[in-house]
Amino acid sequence: MRHVFYADYLGTPGTATTFIEVPLLGHRTDGANRLSTIYYDVPKDAFGFWQNRLDKHHVESHYENEALVFNDPEGVKIGFVKKDEKLNDDQVVPNDIPGDYQIIRIHSTTLYGADQPAALDWFKQFNELTVHSDNGTVQTRNDTELVVKPGESDVKTRFGRGSIDHIAFDVGSKAILDNLYQLAQDNQLNIEEYIDQGWFYSLYIKEPNGTRIEFATSGPGFTLDEPLDHLGEELRVGPNWQKERPDIVKFHQERGLFLNDKGHE
Repeated sequence: MRHVFYADYLGTPGTATTFIEVPLLGHRTDGANRLSTIYYDVPKDAFGFWQNRLDKHHVESHYENEALVFNDPEGVKIGFVKKDEKLNDDQVVPNDIPGDYQIIRIHSTTLYGADQPAALDWFKQFNELTVHSDNGTVQTRNDTELVVKPGESDVKTRFGRGSIDHIAFDVGSKAILDNLYQLAQDNQLNIEEYIDQGWFYSLYIKEPNGTRIEFATSGPGFTLDEPLDHLGEELRVGPNWQKERPDIVKFHQERGLFLNDKGHE
């Protein structure tokens, strides 16, 4: 599976969204337990620019609770929320979108769960998160919110194109993540994996309704194996998959995607 990262120029925690390409993935069914909608903060004067850009590319959009909302080609619901803020100059990505209008960070996403109270209680175990039971929100250290709502359907969720696999919470240091791993073991939580991704360490746990939650370190960061001004120009493979690099390149070449792998030819 190829992971395509989108973030600000620095790859700042709280700005990154990963799109995972899964060949031959079928249609999804949105059931009771799932993640839905990614909201992003954009500068308060940016709505006109984004409305025009979406129209230019024939993407239908509408306003919903003061957010500009649309779907991506796979059916992922995306919304823009006004923020009285802009990116710093060193965060601006050099492209055709003016820095004054570029996305600032992830604002929120929504977790639907058949047992909403159980999900909120589960998040209270983690000191790195702030849980507001009165409005059903979980606040992260980067000001991103997870909104926890009761499941809207009795139908079983089926993962497919446009599904959101997980949300990742930045916890800072490896020491903090180690403590979370110990907490998860002590409380017999549903641990899926604790893994060195190279650019960061990740702990994957499933919350009571079965949705995957990731806790991750801030570093070493995406500049671990390539300079900042060349991020994303070449194929990068995590340390646990280096032996599979030739097969990864071949797999994509056979499907017409020729990845830049100059540093490993």
